[in-house]
Order: sequence, then structure tokens, then C-alpha cells
Amino acid sequence: MSQAVTYHKYAHSLIRPIDITQTIEYRMAKWFEANLPGRRVFAPGNVSLWMNMFTDVPQVAGCCDQGIPTREHRIAVYVIYTGENAGERDVPVSLIWLKAYGADAIGVTGPNSTEVYKPYWNPRKFEGKLRELWRSGDDAVFEVPRRVCSLAHVIPRAAVVTVPPEHGLVTGPLEPLVAALDDPAYPAASFRWLNRHEAVIDATVASGQVVFVQVTYDAGWSATIDGRKCAISSDALGLMVIDPAQTGPVRIRLVYDGGTEKKAARAASAAGWVLILCWTLLARRRAKRTSWSDGPRASQLPGHRSGASGQAS
Repeated sequence: MSQAVTYHKYAHSLIRPIDITQTIEYRMAKWFEANLPGRRVFAPGNVSLWMNMFTDVPQVAGCCDQGIPTREHRIAVYVIYTGENAGERDVPVSLIWLKAYGADAIGVTGPNSTEVYKPYWNPRKFEGKLRELWRSGDDAVFEVPRRVCSLAHVIPRAAVVTVPPEHGLVTGPLEPLVAALDDPAYPAASFRWLNRHEAVIDATVASGQVVFVQVTYDAGWSATIDGRKCAISSDALGLMVIDPAQTGPVRIRLVYDGGTEKKAARAASAAGWVLILCWTLLARRRAKRTSWSDGPRASQLPGHRSGASGQAS
């Protein structure tokens, strides 16, 4: 009982009412929503963990670790936060990873921020090197310079990342991709979400080119052009590559139907319901048998006669 009282006092000392709208988590999230609607951003630390409670702003890295799609994604987040052993390459390396994953802005929290984790080893590294979009004390948002603010891009097949980087500073495999994303020689492609599992891409493709999509590949995705299926695969970063198999203007419809995973989940759910139904029926039968076996015996029923005891004297 004394421990319960102690824990209650301890919890009571920690819990305080706050105005959530004054927190950096809420304010930065709402700034992203108001100024970069529909654009993917890199939110820092605790801002990223809470942001989708307040907005639907797409993130490079949000909550939580169970949702990390690939090892390369984890590498990207680590090197952007730490810049470990990058030296003067810290900002260029971060930009390569940010561009590869389609971020249009990056949030930073400094040592005097109220954001609890303060994940950046060098929170001043973007100052004077990237355009500052917003600042409040030690918290800031910087622009990631991209030629096209889209999640779909026409690139040469040779620019597809085919070798996973050994670690965050090995950017060689990514450099042809980022160079293609920045090259005005390739026509811009548009990407538009229709809902949470469908999107439309408009692009103009030439021979030897593919459509690179900065969305995590999964076997549940399918891509079609005028009802014809297109080949869709994963690059070494775990992102999507679509081969339209034709040239000229194309409209690609992306649909996520869950694939084998969803079918297996539905089958398991159906099997579960069947088992529950069978168990319920068996339980009812057992209950009926128990009620009959526990009821009054025939000899105990009024008016019953059997043997000598039932004969008239």
C-alpha cells in the first residue's frame, strides 16, 4: 500500500497540465502543414513522433521504429542526425540522403529547444548553407533544394540504385540517382495521392528511362497504364521503380491491395472466425448435455413407480 502511495505521489509530481499549442511539437507540425501542404518533410526528434497526431504531413521518419521499412532508411536517418565522421561533407551527405527520400524541408531543434531528444550532433550545420524558412529561438526549418517537388521522377535506368550503401557516408551508389533528380534534361513528373492506397503519376518517358517513385516498395503495389500492368520493382533503397514499357506521355495508376500479406491476413482472420464459431457450438452442446445429466432422475419424478416399491400392497 505504501508503494502505491509513493508511486501515486511521484506520478502526480510529473503530470502537469499544458497548452499543447505552445509546444514545439505542435507548432512545427502546424507550420509544416500550413506552409508545405502535401510535401514530405524531415521532422526532428520528438516532433516527428507526435506530428501525425496533429497533422497528415508526410514524413521521411516518423513514429516508430517498428515502421522502419529498410536498413538503408535507418542509415539515412542516423547520418542526417549525427554526421558521424563526415567532417566537411556533413551537409552534402545529408542533402544526398534527403533528396533520395524526397524531403522538401528539414526541421532542426537546437540545445535550447524544449524538444526533449535534441537528436542533432551539430544543430547549426545547415545555417548559412540552406535557405531558412522558419525560426523560433533554437528551432528552425530549412529548405531542401529540389528541382521538382514530387515523389515521382523520370530517370535513366542506369541511375537506379542497385547496390545498397555500406554505411551513410558511402554515397557513391546514390550520386547518379540524385544527379538525375537534379538534371533539367529529364522531364518533370507529377505524383498525386487519390487516397491512402491509390495514386496517379503523370510523366513523359523516353527510351531507356523509368519512373522512380519515392514510396516504399511492397509486393502489394500494382502499377497500370490504361489497364495494362507495368513492371514494378524495388531499388537498393527499398523505393519503387516502374518500367512503363512504352515511350511518350503516360498516366500510371498505383494501387496498393495488400498483396500476399493481405490475403494471408484475411485467410487467418477467416480461420479464426471459423474456430470461434466451432468453439461456440461445441460449448453450447456441452452445456446442453450437462443440463440433461444434472437434471432430476426419472425415479425422482412425481408419480414414478418401479420395482417392488411401486406395487400396491
